[in-house]
Amino acid sequence: MFSRIRFIAVSFILVMAGFVPADFAQASPAVQPAADPLDVSSSQIYDPDNKLGDDGIYQVKSSLEAAKNFNMSVYIAIVPDFGELSPREWNEKTMQLSHLQANSYLLSIAYNPNADGAGEIAASSTAGSAINSAQAGDRAMQVLPYQLSNGDYASGVSSFVQQLMDLAMSAKSGPAAPADNADVSGSSTNNWFILMLILAMLVAVALAIAIYRRNSYSTAAKPQDSAKFDRVEKVNQDSAVEGNATFAPATATETEPPENATQSFATFETPALVGDTPETVPTDTFVAAAPTAAPPEQIQPEAPTYPEPEMLFDEAAAAASEVSYERGLNAVHDLNKAIFAAAEDLHASVEAFGPAETTNFAATLDFSREQANALMNWLAGADLVSSEEVGQVEDSVQQVKQTLSAEVLEFTKRRYNPDQVEVSLNRLAAAWNRARKSLAQVEIVEKQLEADYPQANLGHASANLSQSKRLLKAAYKGILSGQKCLQEGDAKTAIRYARGSERAITQTEFALEHITKLGAFLSETKEHLSNMLETLNANVQTVRTYDPEASGQEIAITLRTMEKAQKALVGEGDPIEALSKLCGLQANLFNIYGTSVLAQDLTQLQGQFPLRLEWEQQHLELLRTDIMLRRNSIDPQIELELARCEQLIAQAREKLPQGPLIGMTMLSTSAEMLIQLGSGIPEAFPTPAK
Repeated sequence: MFSRIRFIAVSFILVMAGFVPADFAQASPAVQPAADPLDVSSSQIYDPDNKLGDDGIYQVKSSLEAAKNFNMSVYIAIVPDFGELSPREWNEKTMQLSHLQANSYLLSIAYNPNADGAGEIAASSTAGSAINSAQAGDRAMQVLPYQLSNGDYASGVSSFVQQLMDLAMSAKSGPAAPADNADVSGSSTNNWFILMLILAMLVAVALAIAIYRRNSYSTAAKPQDSAKFDRVEKVNQDSAVEGNATFAPATATETEPPENATQSFATFETPALVGDTPETVPTDTFVAAAPTAAPPEQIQPEAPTYPEPEMLFDEAAAAASEVSYERGLNAVHDLNKAIFAAAEDLHASVEAFGPAETTNFAATLDFSREQANALMNWLAGADLVSSEEVGQVEDSVQQVKQTLSAEVLEFTKRRYNPDQVEVSLNRLAAAWNRARKSLAQVEIVEKQLEADYPQANLGHASANLSQSKRLLKAAYKGILSGQKCLQEGDAKTAIRYARGSERAITQTEFALEHITKLGAFLSETKEHLSNMLETLNANVQTVRTYDPEASGQEIAITLRTMEKAQKALVGEGDPIEALSKLCGLQANLFNIYGTSVLAQDLTQLQGQFPLRLEWEQQHLELLRTDIMLRRNSIDPQIELELARCEQLIAQAREKLPQGPLIGMTMLSTSAEMLIQLGSGIPEAFPTPAK
């Protein structure tokens, strides 16, 4: 009888093996000689083909040194492919050969495309590590594919290390992660093959038991759909929302309070800002809401529960989590659009009534922004998002929007009293004249910036200036149309024109102020860059005094980058980018020598940290304004990165007094993130509808 059982089991396994794709053996074509598993213990970075680049390697080294402050050792291996091994097998064999200790992590990248046309990634951790392999692999597949597809290996690896540090920080305040060291990799074909073998063995065992007990029943095994590695890019490639429609006068009486406090309220999308007729006038999102309520408590969904080590990776749950994540991200994106519109309403209210009368409005706006950032950061740190959790996010968003909309409605009514429409139009005419004079002055500033900083990223400033001209043209037409309607006795339509003109004038003021602040920021950046060069040169001399033969890779890269920074001082480079790179180099040196050679230098450097914090905060606010002005065409992922940068700067501010090394590393990381964020913001504005 047992021979019959063996025959049935072996036959079933052979039949199931027939379903394996014919090209399975060719899953990783060797464009270059395959890299065998290797020992990476002697150096944390294995990159024989220099994919990180001469300038990028310092960024990665700085991140690896920063990870040591969290008791983590991270190793990087970048090879052509994994040969005949799966990513998981290659990683496991490399970790075995390296004899890595607990709390060690290995990220392996095979850059040659496999049969699916994509590279492969594997991320694993040693047994007993604070972060298990499943979590490490999940974070790698979140942040790496998009950046690697653009050839930005250094930023991708640094982002992965930052994700590990974020997980380590959150683990201190939450339950320890399960010791699940099942690797998550990008080889869908291998996962399919392994799954089929497991199912085959399970069915074979079931058949054996059935024959033994002589019971007649059948089992059905439903294989799960495999998930391709390179589809993870979807999160980073969401289409930007570009909703612009020409605004025409309507008869709706939105200035009256709603009849039902729980009803849904209309949202007016940003209209075209330039039209061929006086009837075309811009307006923007305006949400009416119920009377003001107390600010809701921040919703903090519970951390997701990870599967036990013996459980298979649930691809269906991962797909559902992806859908929930998108829902939550879009909900907070809508909240941010309402916040940006409310910021413009607050600006107009301060102009009309003064700051004293708008204190509560300003406090509500600050609270709303904090809530949006908290929700964004929770989404960024969540591994799995359930439908219940995203429901909590959406409920919190709705509460914040209602509270904020109540303030917007109250002050809109005050600015546009139906009995004082003429006063409102006269106020706007005066504001338009001030903006027109400011535009002439800012044009001179923008031209001077192009002359003084020819290599700086001034594309957003130039686009903001052009947009300001279009906005003022539309505002002028709106004011004239409002005055005409008022003369004809149509006060409601006149108010609609006035509100659209006010929105255009306010956005113009924000755009022009942004250019003026950018000029001051660049001037301050040059001063900081000059001081940083002196300080960093002194740090290098201190290291060489301690070790006269110190001329390793860190010192060589530092000196080479300092030469490029010197060129940025005379207009041959971007001073903001140059200063950000020097911050990373300095953090790298102090992480290597800070507790011994540079201990005294670190004490002297602490007095400069407040200025560096202020500089990064100014950079962040400039980027926030660029995002606000382009809110209808911004990818929600950009807003998420902005929230992460803001959180990292806040954490650095807290860490610097007690842990200057950790705080300095956080500041250098946030500086690099702000550079990447700025390059991701589109320069052009959406084309207005005709």
